[in-house]
Order: sequence, then structure tokens, then C-alpha cells
Amino acid sequence: MFHREVSSIVREQVSHDSGLPISQSDANPIKEPALEPSPDHVRKILRDSLPSQEVSRHLLDMFFDYQNSVFYVCNREEAQAQLALMYEEPAGVSISWFCQMFLIFAIGVQFDDVYDTDGATYHEIGQKYIDDAIDENPQSTIWIIRAMLLLCLFQPPTKWNSVWMHLGNALYSPQK
Repeated sequence: MFHREVSSIVREQVSHDSGLPISQSDANPIKEPALEPSPDHVRKILRDSLPSQEVSRHLLDMFFDYQNSVFYVCNREEAQAQLALMYEEPAGVSISWFCQMFLIFAIGVQFDDVYDTDGATYHEIGQKYIDDAIDENPQSTIWIIRAMLLLCLFQPPTKWNSVWMHLGNALYSPQK
């Protein structure tokens, strides 16, 4: 609805600026861009946002050696296989795995003293596309609990109370 209203305003402005009546300017309508990118487009953005393979493997190792060894989140072999696919065949990787991987990188950075990387950027990328991941496969939402856990683990201890409340809501909210 909002998109249609904005498009209508833009068309009116274009017809006003060109001096043509609206009916004549409608003969050459403005092409409306898609509001939401396709899953393939999102996957391409995420693939292009990945660090080098060397950095990504290192951050994944940092996550598994430190955080995942204390609080189990996911299987090392599965995550390594998904990461390899992200570079070799990104079309075969779900958006949800891309999101989780960026959240894993954000946590791995906290234990890294080799590379000068920004965990907040990885965190933002991972969080930004969670809705796209849900839209890609709305029936498979169990991964959301893992993503919420990763979001929690990235937060400083001063925010843990509110984060655990959000995680509890995710665990106990009724499924669609």
C-alpha cells in the first residue's frame, strides 16, 4: 500500500514537471522497483559480503574453539561444509545459513587477535537478512532458535537479561 502511494506521488510529480497531463504521462509509466529483493539477490549480497576464505575459516575456528566449546550451538562439520558451499556454490546454501554464519563470525571476532575485523558489521549483516531467510522457507524455522542464541551470545553481559527474555519468547511462542 505504501509503495503504491509513493509511486503515485512520483508519477504525479513527473507529470507535473514534464507539463504533461497525468493521462499522457501514464502512457510511459515509471517502472516500479521491487520492494523486496529475490532470495537469489539476497544470497548474492550475502556471498559478496563474506570475508576472504582464510578469514572466514579462522573466525569459524575461533567460534568453535572458544564459544561453541563452552555453549554448544552447532556442529563443526556441518558449519564447515556450509561455509565451503558459500564460496563454491552459494545458490545451494539457504539464506538462513548465511545469516547464521555471519552471526558466528561476529562471535568469532571476539576471540580473534590475528585479523583486524569488525564483529558489529558481521552481526548487522546476519541480523538484517533474518526476515528474508524466514520468507525463503517459512516452514523450517527451528534454525531461528540457533540464530537467536547466536544473537544472545554476541551481546555484552549487561544485556543478557533482556536477551534471554527474547530467547524465551522465541522458544515458547506458538508456531504458525
